[in-house]
Amino acid sequence: MDFLFVILVIMAAIIIANFLSQLMPKIPQAFWQILAGIILALIPGTLHQIHLEPDLFLMLVIAPLLFYEGQHTNASVISKNFSAIIRLAGILAIVTVVVLGFTEQAIMHWVLPLAVALAAIVTPTDATALDSVTSTVKMPSGIKRALNLESLFNDASGLVVLELALLWLNTGHFSFLEGFREFLISAFGGAVIGFILGMLIVWMRQNLLRFQLDDSTAQILIQIISPVAIYIIAEHFHVSGIIAVVIAGVVHNEERAHMQFMSAQLSNLSNQVWEMMSQVLNGIVFVLLGLELVRVVETFVNTTGYGWVPMVGMGILIYVIMGCCPILIDELFAKRRCGALYRSWSTKERCFCLRHWWGPWSHDYGHGPIIAICP
Repeated sequence: MDFLFVILVIMAAIIIANFLSQLMPKIPQAFWQILAGIILALIPGTLHQIHLEPDLFLMLVIAPLLFYEGQHTNASVISKNFSAIIRLAGILAIVTVVVLGFTEQAIMHWVLPLAVALAAIVTPTDATALDSVTSTVKMPSGIKRALNLESLFNDASGLVVLELALLWLNTGHFSFLEGFREFLISAFGGAVIGFILGMLIVWMRQNLLRFQLDDSTAQILIQIISPVAIYIIAEHFHVSGIIAVVIAGVVHNEERAHMQFMSAQLSNLSNQVWEMMSQVLNGIVFVLLGLELVRVVETFVNTTGYGWVPMVGMGILIYVIMGCCPILIDELFAKRRCGALYRSWSTKERCFCLRHWWGPWSHDYGHGPIIAICP
């Protein structure tokens, strides 16, 4: 099947799913798109023809989406809640991966590197999925913003841990200190490259506008290719391209706030183009997810017979553990922060301690587990 025909088929699936979502708005649009992908996969001969390489998918779909999300994130919000983001996207994500990895090893008897790799895949909260699933759900704005900020960065945590787990699986050797060093280099290196390249692109665009080189097509194309170029450069230097495009997007957010030479027409056009691109790329993500879901089920049924049943049970257990880990970690940090009297305190006193630990995150942006037990 020709590549262009594949794109047309996916676009047709997105169109139909979006119309169905408009007719039945109570069901999130993402679910309709996943269903469209499943139906598409059931058409004979389609499943084995539609395939997108993971590297291309990250570069052409995920990088622009996270750049777009970064463009809607204020740098002052990130700096104000930096320590809380580190706890959620760093400590919480890694602890959850470790807990899930050992659980999978104990129950399924997998080798530990493989178990950790699977845990790294399922742990991060995806910014794209979060926006799509919650678009029709009423949520406190603070909780949604907190999850958005977390999801911007913990994708990178999951990818770095996944790479380390696969390296461990292939070589049979793993050093905690070496792995931690690689994690820091990848994360902070990506942030530095994203900031530098973001500033460079902003400087270039400002100077073009200063000299009245404000052709709308050229300016929009610069914005569109920016996340792809930044991702490629960051990955070339073996640092996180995901974090790089997020930070570059935040830099562009600051540009919008202080841009002196951009016309209102160009600004509105830029917003409209990025909004449409976001909707299309989101649709591609979920249609491909539906396709991959059918492929996974088909593979398990064909290779293991009824062996997929315990795998489904393991999947349910994984998500139960993922839901429990944040609350347990909240309790652990609160006990360390507030002392041995924590056990004897009332719910109200514990809530005060939890909010004190998470700081402005819990007050302004609502850490999910805390809100759940601290109304």
